[in-house]
Amino acid sequence: MLAVKLRNFLSDFMKDGRRVYIERIREMTSRGRRSFTVEFDHLIEFDLEAAEEAKENPLAFYAYLKWAALDLVKSEDPEAYEEIGKELEQAVSMLPEEAGEELKASVIPLFPRVKRSDVTHSRIKELLNARANSFVCFRGVVVAFSPVKREALIPVFRCLKCGEKTVGDRIDFFVLAPERCTKNENGVKCGGTLVLSEDTTSVLTATLKVQDAVDFARFDEAPLEIPVILRGELAAEELTQGDAVVVTGVLRVSSFLKSSSAILTVYVEAFDVSRDVKDYRDLEITEEERKRIQEVAAGPDVKQKLISCIAPSIKGREEVKEGILLALFGAPREQNPDGTFVRGDIHVLIVGDPGVGKSQMLLAVSKLVPRGVYVSGPRASGVGLTAAVVKDEMTGRFMVHGGSAVLANGGVLIVDEFDKMSKDDRGALHEVLEQQTVTVAKAGIHTQLPARCTLIAAANPKFGSYQREMSLAENIDLPPTILSRFDLIFLIQDSASEREDEEIARFVLKKEDEKAPPFPPEFVRKYIAVAKSVNPVLSEEAAELLRKFFVEVRKKCGQDAAVKVGVRQLEAAKRLALAHARMRLSRKAEKQDVEAAISLMNFFLEEEGFLTELSQLEVGKTTKQVKEEEAVREILKKMSAQAGAEGVLEADFVITCKEEGYEERIVRKILEAMKRNGEVVEPKIGRIKAVF
Repeated sequence: MLAVKLRNFLSDFMKDGRRVYIERIREMTSRGRRSFTVEFDHLIEFDLEAAEEAKENPLAFYAYLKWAALDLVKSEDPEAYEEIGKELEQAVSMLPEEAGEELKASVIPLFPRVKRSDVTHSRIKELLNARANSFVCFRGVVVAFSPVKREALIPVFRCLKCGEKTVGDRIDFFVLAPERCTKNENGVKCGGTLVLSEDTTSVLTATLKVQDAVDFARFDEAPLEIPVILRGELAAEELTQGDAVVVTGVLRVSSFLKSSSAILTVYVEAFDVSRDVKDYRDLEITEEERKRIQEVAAGPDVKQKLISCIAPSIKGREEVKEGILLALFGAPREQNPDGTFVRGDIHVLIVGDPGVGKSQMLLAVSKLVPRGVYVSGPRASGVGLTAAVVKDEMTGRFMVHGGSAVLANGGVLIVDEFDKMSKDDRGALHEVLEQQTVTVAKAGIHTQLPARCTLIAAANPKFGSYQREMSLAENIDLPPTILSRFDLIFLIQDSASEREDEEIARFVLKKEDEKAPPFPPEFVRKYIAVAKSVNPVLSEEAAELLRKFFVEVRKKCGQDAAVKVGVRQLEAAKRLALAHARMRLSRKAEKQDVEAAISLMNFFLEEEGFLTELSQLEVGKTTKQVKEEEAVREILKKMSAQAGAEGVLEADFVITCKEEGYEERIVRKILEAMKRNGEVVEPKIGRIKAVF
């Protein structure tokens, strides 16, 4: 009999000379818990026949397992059994006399967590086609959850008029109860109002929506999702959207038809939900691998070797790859004295002409990190990026569906075609980029979801190619409030150069094995995982260098070739320095780390010509360019006023500007930009007129 076999299994199974489940049950009762873990592999090892019976009838298996566990609690901890027995006795007293063992077992306040190691269904599509009440194990990603509530297992109703108690019927997630009290005395029906009694047996419950884990190598199938019901201590498991999980349970089919619908709902009643490897902290790293990582970190050219592992199929772009690499390492999150946090994640924006490899870089990063969520801007909504509250048709509960930023918590959110997103949808990212949270306040649910992720985004110029005479904000139509939240902004232009074109052609035509990076992706993942456990701090020398960098560049704000750096850019430089120290597995950021950070910041700020203010950011023009543009506009405005409706000869305007000391090339660039913006019209051929 299966019940006896399971009792023997729990009491007699031994590993390394220890009675495994006797110890686990003792630990459970000593901590006041109601659940312990059962490895299904142990049952296979102990009694293969019992394991096969369990696979054939998982509901009976789980019921008998609970009875066996209760029996052991009775013998191992009588005091704990007394408390559990009282709850069970009260619940069983409300059941009908003909109730079977499975029904009685459902109210035992013990919840063994049965884990299977063998995945029975690789895709949810296969799971949906499985036999009802079959024992299943599958992998997926949590995309939604409901708040933890109590579920009535045995609903007991009390009449407000006569006090009579009536047990309601429960079918799946619905309770069927009489509308009025049916007590009959002397041929007279009571008819009193019924309310839920305190004798109702209930249990903690929550619902998850688990979706197929997205494999970026497969685009032929849309990911499906399935509801997973958690009960007991499992309902209080610390899971969030984006967590990769392994679910063990029984596949159920809802038998309650609402509104005469013929559609049946398929769900999984979970025996166990465990986090799968989907984050750096979940990677298993052996001592030998740690030693190898330490050796690589101490060796020469470690940074260059790691940079070569970022999108190895793309030639060059070393500064961009270095920025992405440091973003993957990140900096430690810091807490302020007032309890607020300063983010450690580094956000990167790549702006470039079409065909320069931006999307390929993003896809390469999404495959390199354990948790990388790839989003295409035109197809992403604000709700899709953050979170939504929807009502579950099966249970009637409101559930919080995590968006891409929540699913990327602890990883990297990758947004391609960032410029194609609507203004409102981009606005949804403000909280994510700085506070790294998503606040939900809908349908009676108020919660704050973590979204501590690195954002790496790519955008195209709106005019097809980058216009140097225009600011970056004008080129990609992004507001300063978004741009100022990026730590690094890289500009990639498709400029013709015979030498560079020759090198790129040679690289593209190389054999695949010749493009192989120094380290495989798995090693890079583990290297980053080890580095993320290091929390470096700035040395006094490093802090002084950052201070000087900030002060000196701020001083140059009023000079022609300078930029104005604000506090956000200082914080970005600090994060880059700490990330560089992490890359070296150093617990202290030294001079070389700050120099590397300043080098990247200079590439970002000076070479690309960024003009920054403390809370504003206009990108693409130096102070000298802004002054030249203002002066040329003023000359045209005066000449237009004198010339009248016919306008000014364009040739005369250019000559006048040259006489004022401005190069013809610069004047014509400014004039072309004003024409595109509609600030200059041409009344006649060869004549121009200012309309600003």
